[in-house]
Formats: sequence, structure tokens, C-alpha cells
Amino acid sequence: MKNKKKIWLISFICFGAGIVILILGMLLGGRPGFYFDSDGLHSGTDDADQKSYVRGESELQEFTSIDIDLDYADLQIIPSDSFRIEYCLEGPKKPVCTVKEGHLTIREAEYRRFFNFTFMIPQTGDFTDTYVKLYIPENTVFNTVHLEAQDGDIKLPSLKADTLDIRSEYGDVTLKDFEGTEFAASLDDGYFSGQKIKSERIEMTNEYGDILWKELESNTLDAELNDGDFTVERLITGSAEIEDEYGDVHLGMSASYKDYSLDLVTEYGNIQIPEYDVISGDDGSQCRVTSTSRNMVKVSCEDGDIRIFDAR
Repeated sequence: MKNKKKIWLISFICFGAGIVILILGMLLGGRPGFYFDSDGLHSGTDDADQKSYVRGESELQEFTSIDIDLDYADLQIIPSDSFRIEYCLEGPKKPVCTVKEGHLTIREAEYRRFFNFTFMIPQTGDFTDTYVKLYIPENTVFNTVHLEAQDGDIKLPSLKADTLDIRSEYGDVTLKDFEGTEFAASLDDGYFSGQKIKSERIEMTNEYGDILWKELESNTLDAELNDGDFTVERLITGSAEIEDEYGDVHLGMSASYKDYSLDLVTEYGNIQIPEYDVISGDDGSQCRVTSTSRNMVKVSCEDGDIRIFDAR
């Protein structure tokens, strides 16, 4: 019994001494923790006070295709009078930036931490924003544009391209205008907003976040959301199919409802549409209308409202 008391006493003394040493170290400017990267072992103080960033700006050759893949940086395309790039990225190495046969490729240099361990203590280190800014002449028409960001926002001006493909894991996407043949956007966790788009085919997915368009014109529209609202204030389309598990769908129709066949179904929600009856029951609400036109609007929600309104 006495031995157990001694063990507990020694344990508390060691614990108290450790807390005192920790506090003294922090008062002297230290930070608890450490991490491994390709350069070896570093203390938490290095992480807080000695983060390295690479900054640069350079003119680029003319290009008609874009392929950008970023890890932890915001991406912005800005109208200008020339082709050039400006960046601020974490790590000691410059990004890969090449123009070959009219094709621009931008990649962040590999910079990984293989292991990281820190105590849960508020950080007071460097919080410098990392970014890539691509300047392009106004009214440039591109062949293909592929933009991908793992953790960062994407902000785009008016663009013209045959194909625009956007992929974002954690970040918001803002697009002013787009005109082209194919448009695709895939988001994991972020908010998408666009002013105006005119494209023959549009495909969009979003796991956690809303999708908002002011005006959308397309022959075919396919959208799939897991948790978020889908809104088009003015829709000009031949056919549209929208699936939304947990969120509302709002569509402003630019043509008469009679010009479309309608298939509207929600399991836990309400349907609002002028001129047509909505059937509600234990299985949810539905509105199905067959038209002589080939145009079709199909909306399916598991837990959300569907609102169709006149936007002519």
C-alpha cells in the first residue's frame, strides 16, 4: 500500500514538473511539438516562426489550353493585357510552370510533412495567404481549361472555352460568365456561385454546399447534390435532371411550363409550381406532367422543397 502511494506521489511530482517546464519553455518563446519532412526533424518553434514561402512573378508565352493543379493555395484568373503568373506558395521550391505547344501547366512543387505532432495549444505563427494568380488577355478563347484545387478557393472571370472542368475538394468556386461547349464542376465541400453560363452540356456535383446560378442556358443539365441547395434564377434548357438528397431546389423557368414534361418528386418536402396540381401523401409529394415537347425537367429530392417559378 505504501509503495502505491509513493508511485502516485512520484507520478504527480513528475507531471507537475513537466507542466512547469512546458510553461517556462513557452514563456521563453518555444512551441511544443515537432514534425518530420524531407529535410529532417524540426521543432514546433520552426513550424510557427520559420515557415518558408516562395514568391514570384513572370511573363508567360501565349497559350490556348490551361491545366492547373494546386494543393493548398487559392487560384484566381484575372483579365489583363498579357499572359503572366504571380504566386505565393508554402515551401522552398518554385511551382512547376511550363508552356508547351500552347498548353499551360502549373503544379505546386512537392512539399510534404511525413509526420506531425503538436500539442493542442493556440498557434500564433505565420498565417500568410498562399495563392496563384494567372493573368490572361480579355476575350481570349481557350480550347480546354482544367482547374483543380485541393484546399483553396477558385475565382474566375468571364471565360470562353470549348471545355471548362473545375474540381475543388475544400473551397468555394466563383465564376462570372462562361460560354463554351462543355462545362463540368465537382465540389466536395464548398459553395459554388455563377452569374451566367451558356454551354451545350453542363454537369455539376457538390457533396456539401450550395450551387447558385443567376442565368443558365444549356441543351442538357445534370446536377447532383448530397447536402445543399440548388438554385437557378433563370433557366433556359432543353432538358434538366437534378438530384438533391438534403436541400431545396429552386428553378426559374424562362419558358412556359407547358413547353416541358415535368417529373417532380420529394419524399420529405413540399412542391410549389403554378398551374399544376401537386399530389401529396405518405410517400411524399409529386407532380408529373407529360407534354408533347421533348423538353424535360426532372427533379428528385429526399429531404427538401422543390419550387418552380416563372422567370420570363
